[in-house]
Amino acid sequence: MAEIQARTLPRWDDLPDFDLYMDQVISLMERYLGAPANPADKGLTASMVNNYVKTGLVPAPVKKRYGRLQLACLIVICALKAVLPLSVIKEILGDKLEQDNAAELYDRFCERFEAAEREAVHDIASRKDTEDPATAVVLAALNARAQRNVALAYWNQ
Repeated sequence: MAEIQARTLPRWDDLPDFDLYMDQVISLMERYLGAPANPADKGLTASMVNNYVKTGLVPAPVKKRYGRLQLACLIVICALKAVLPLSVIKEILGDKLEQDNAAELYDRFCERFEAAEREAVHDIASRKDTEDPATAVVLAALNARAQRNVALAYWNQ
């Protein structure tokens, strides 16, 4: 729990200001996002990145090299894909991160991601004192599922 509370995403200015090749991108994403929570999840792969580029979720690399904009897009996608379908992520992102204020939008996303994780840690920690661990975990999972369902219903209105 402490590692989740302490986790931060790199801000725009913390992302490399030089372009990276695919293997460097994959390695960097693992460092930024940590190991997948689900052991069956392989994390980000080169084929996933290529698919995100093909479908327009991530801007195409220039001469097979990825810059800050692509890294920011990948971080957002990886953070959201566990709870939202890629089609919804694509609709939400659109070309937002390709605008002049991409750095500001991305940094605000990072702040909200970290706040949501801290809130989730606080929520389950507060239950830990009154519930057995299994019940606390089930309630947290049900809450996550309910929030996902409400978010998707809201989006599809």
